[in-house]
Formats: sequence, C-alpha cells, structure tokens
Amino acid sequence: MDTTSDKTRRSGSNSGTALIRCALVMAVLVGAVLSYWSSATLEQVMMPGTNAAIRVQTFAKDGSDPAVIVTDLNDLARSSGGTIYVNIPHPEGKTVYAAGTRTDDWIAHGYTGIFGSPSITVAELSQLPHGDYRQILELTGGRDFYGEVSAYLTEHGAQHEFMVFQPWTLFTGAAALGDLTKLLVGFCVALCVIGVMLNSHADAVRRLHGYGIWKSAIHELKRAAGWAAPIMVALVVVGTVVLGLSTNVYSAIQLAIFNALLIGGSLAVCVGSIVLSLVGLRQLSIVSLLAGKLPGKTVLAGVYAIRVGAGVMALVMLIAAVNHSTEWLRQHSEVQRWANAGEAYALELSGARSADDLLASGRDMATKLREISTEHRLLYAQYNYRGSMPTSGLDRDVMVYNETAARQSLSGPLRDAFINAPHDGQLLWLQPDNLPKETNIAMLQQLSNESIQVDGEWETVIYPAGSSQAFTWETSFDEWINPAETPDPIVAVFPDDNIPVNDRNLTAALTQSDVMLTDYADYQRLQSDEQVGSFIRSADNVASKWASNHQQMSRNTWVYLGGFVAGVLLSFIAALALLYSCLRVLHQRLRASYIHGVWPRGIMWGIAGAEIMTLIVYLAFLWNRGALVRGWTNGPMAGAAEPSLMALFSVPTAAWWFAVVLSIVLSLPVTALWLRRYSINQLIHTRK
Repeated sequence: MDTTSDKTRRSGSNSGTALIRCALVMAVLVGAVLSYWSSATLEQVMMPGTNAAIRVQTFAKDGSDPAVIVTDLNDLARSSGGTIYVNIPHPEGKTVYAAGTRTDDWIAHGYTGIFGSPSITVAELSQLPHGDYRQILELTGGRDFYGEVSAYLTEHGAQHEFMVFQPWTLFTGAAALGDLTKLLVGFCVALCVIGVMLNSHADAVRRLHGYGIWKSAIHELKRAAGWAAPIMVALVVVGTVVLGLSTNVYSAIQLAIFNALLIGGSLAVCVGSIVLSLVGLRQLSIVSLLAGKLPGKTVLAGVYAIRVGAGVMALVMLIAAVNHSTEWLRQHSEVQRWANAGEAYALELSGARSADDLLASGRDMATKLREISTEHRLLYAQYNYRGSMPTSGLDRDVMVYNETAARQSLSGPLRDAFINAPHDGQLLWLQPDNLPKETNIAMLQQLSNESIQVDGEWETVIYPAGSSQAFTWETSFDEWINPAETPDPIVAVFPDDNIPVNDRNLTAALTQSDVMLTDYADYQRLQSDEQVGSFIRSADNVASKWASNHQQMSRNTWVYLGGFVAGVLLSFIAALALLYSCLRVLHQRLRASYIHGVWPRGIMWGIAGAEIMTLIVYLAFLWNRGALVRGWTNGPMAGAAEPSLMALFSVPTAAWWFAVVLSIVLSLPVTALWLRRYSINQLIHTRK
C-alpha cells in the first residue's frame, strides 16, 4: 500500500510530467491536423504521388505536330510504368489530363480525393486543349522514366527544365503551415524543458539511485506518455488506412508520409529536448535540486509567453481565415458568370532581343491587333477603380470597352442603352442617372481622353440605375481578384475599327490582360508570323487564369482554416500547461491558503493582472494590424486601395470578439474550473 509520503512525492512531480505529456499530445494531435491540412493543400496543387515535375517552355524546334508529341508522351508513360499529369483549372474545378496505367480507373469511374481537395475530372492526355504541351508535367515513377521524358523532349528540341520538388517545404517555409510547424516545434521544446525543470527533484533522487541520462529520459517518457500517446498514434494510423479505403491509396500514402515527417519529427524533438534538459540538470549539484528551489518566476513567465504566443497565432490565423473565406465566397459567387464568359485568350509576351526589336515588335503587334479588332475578334476591357480618381467625387467604377467587349460584358438597362445608341463610329459615354451632383464628368472624360488618346467628343447616354452590371474581365496576378462585375458603372465604348489607343499603350495593354482574343486561331497565326511570332509566348484562357487564382484563394483559405484549428489546439494545451506550472510553482502558498481557509489575495491579484495584460496584448495586436485599413478608410489615403487590398488587410469584427472570448476561456481561473477536482487534489497531496 502506498504511504502518504509516496503519494505526495509522486504528486510533486506530476506537474512537470503533465507538461511533458502536453508536449507529446501536442506533437501527435496538432501534428496530425497539420499533416492532413498539408496533404489536402498539396493535392489541390498536384496529384498525390507526384515526385517530379518538368516545365516545358517551348514547342518542339523540329516542327513536330503537337498532337504527335502528346501521343508519344502518352505511349512513353504506359510503356515505362510511369504517369504524367497536366493540371488545367477551370471555374468549376479542374481537369487533370493524364497518361499511364494508374489513371485508367480514374478516367473510367472518376477520381475521389480527400476532403479539402477540389473537384477533379481526369481525362486522357491526348485531349489536352489545343495540344499545347507547354505545361508543367507532373511525373510519378523512377529516375529512368524522368530521364526518358527529358531525353524525348530534348530530342525534339522542346526547351524544358526540371522543377525542384520538395513537399516538406510546406513545413519549413514562411507560409501559414510552415509558421505553425515552427511554433509547434518551439512549444514542444519549451514544454519539455520546463517539464524537466519541474521534475528536477525527482531526477535528483534518480541520480542518487544511479540512473544515467538515457535511463532517466526513458523514465520521464514512460510516465508522460502513459496510454494516451500510443492510443493517439494508433488512431492516426487507423484514420490513414480508412482514408485510403474511402478515397484512393495514393492520397493515403501521401498523408502517411506527412504524418511520419511531422508527428515523428515533433516526437523526436520532444525526446531530444528531454535528453538535453537532463544533461543540463546533471551540471547542477544534487543538494540544490533536492532542496526543491526552482526559478519560479522564470518558469511561469516562460509558460505564460507560450500561451500568449499561441493565442496571437490563433488570432493571426483567424484574421486570415475570415478574410480569405469572405473573399473566396465572393469569388465563388462569380463562378457561373465566368463559366459562361465565352472563349477569350490573354497573350503572354516573351519580349525581344533588344530595345529596337521591342519597339518594332510592339508596332507590328499593334497593327495586327487592330486588324483582328476590325473583324470583331478582339476584346478590349479596361477596369478603372473609383479610388484611382479621388478628385472626381466618383462613387463607382469606370469601364472602357471596344464594341465587341461591350456586347459581351453589359447587362440590364445598361446593355439596352448601349444597343439602342447610335453605332456609326461615335464614341459612347454611358452613365447612370444617379451620379452624385459633385461628380466631375468633364474631368472624367478628359482623363479618358488622355488614357485612350481620344480627340473627338463623346456621345453621352444616360441609363436608369439600379439593376445594371458590367463584366470587368479582371483575372489579377494573384488570388486577390477584383470583382468580376461592377454595378451601375460609367462605361466608355469605342468602335472596333477605330481603337483610339496609341501603339505603345495598346501593346502594353496586352501585359495587363486588357486586350484579349476570342479565337485561338488568331493566336496561332500571330505566333507563326515572322514579324511578331517571337514576341508571343503563349495564349492563356482567361477563365482558366481566373480559376487558377480562385483555386489559389481556396487553397489559402483551407490552409488558414487548418492553421486556426491548430492554433486553437495549441492555445488550449498551453493553457493546461500554464495551470500545471502554477500548481507546481505556487503549491506551497496555495496549499497553505486552502488549508487555513484564507483567500490568497496576492496570488489572485497577480493572476488577474497577468490575464488583463494578456487581453491587452491581444487587443493591441489587432489594433496595430488594422492601422493600414483605417488609413485607407478614413485617413489621407482614403479610397486609394482597391477592394482586393482592403479585403486582405482588414481586421474582421469576429477577431475582436474571439480575442476577448479566448482570453476568458483560457484564463487560469477558468482553466482551474475545468479541472477543479484535480486541482484541489494537487493542493492537498503535495510535497513540501
């Protein structure tokens, strides 16, 4: 039977053991969450099992038909036992054009990815749009297969390069998952070090009994792990197997690799931290350790810092998750509009060998574009955000179109007004009937004249406001995309056969995707043209380009949601670790107060002050984070930022409420209430 001294001696080291247990649970639980989110994120970018990639930069120099190249790549994949994937996004998901025996079942019966991956349709590589194989070829197989693909492309003169494939950079980079991984490792180290410090008395006793460092480390791990850690690891393994049975085996293998990397790595860090901490303790005298003297303030300050850091990280992830999800929902509401947008291709230019060549190619390109516009196969759509003209008093956006683009872009009474207006080569200026009186129309028209080099007068048409929309054709260079439609805008329209833009600006508009072609054959003719062919690299479907950025927003939203979940878990575990630390460091004063029925005012006032400071830190962080948006909203830069920038940097109301709730729920008194019975037992059964 255990004696009272045995009980008190064991309970005295419970707090340190509890901290180490928190670190182990954190490593497994948070590691599993981050592994799953990382695997799902990677699957949004590329197919599971991909272990190499080749970027094909040019068509074959020997003049081989693209269809022949694609067919040969398909045959090469099947004969070598490898797989080739090409991801092409579209507004409603993405299509993966694949070659290899692995994909036959997916092509026939559909592909099922893990939760969080996009809707994927798998098709034959031979169905690649326009046979344009200048894509990123994702490869699975051995090095021999990669070499065969590279040798084939080299043989036909297709310039290409191997891309560095390092999926583990998700855990080490500067992105959200990388930051959380570093935070997880840092917290595991801190909790293990502090836990060993709190167990210093027990380790001193073990030293008297001849325990070495490794034997003491194994003892600490066994006490801390108990049954919880093995059970959690077993659940992770079972979950991975179930995932493979319900989706596909390659997704399960990828998740298993990520689990091994992150969970295994975090547990290894915990073990290493315990061993190194014990090595440090062995440098101190046994007498001082047996006396039970601990740097109490340092210990509590360290664990408090961990809890505050976890809370700030949760707030960072919440802000990003709310802003990204709000933007994603707005973009997602535009999916159908983009799906119905029709064929339109933005040209990607490759430059020229010299400045003279660049100017000459630009002039020739502008001439070709004017010819295509005359035949009504060119779209000119320029979006001007209202904030870019702050002195005009404008409260809406301005769109500039050629006639073909206007016919495809306008809706409602605005479209009716455009259709009914005279089309005799006149420059049209369409404006809603609810413009503010202070709007400087003359200045707007002057700015438009300067922008598109108009010398004549505008034919002004007034249309009834309230239900009109104009399609902006905005695709952006990243995931923060301006709205696809703008309500009741001012619209300037010029004829297709008279583009009032100088050659330099017209060519520059290509780089901004303001000029698009509606027929892919026009791009092919331009590329084969002796004068401008070397000036053009590719033609990108603008709907596919928008979808790619929209799916990047989806990936970011998914990552930040996972980061928020992981941040909340870290915060709760850190709160428990802080409670255990307080019970250990303050046990004598708390026990004396409890036994004598005296309210420990000094301790409680100190705790209250620390909790108030925690809340102040949270609120100050949010206030500083929102300073930029306040300047764009109310300061001298009011109206200067586009909607996409406002959405990126704004601090949502939910973040303020969450900061208050988090500081209350994770405060020491509330945490003690969760474990009230355990806390009282700790106060009574404790060593001196």
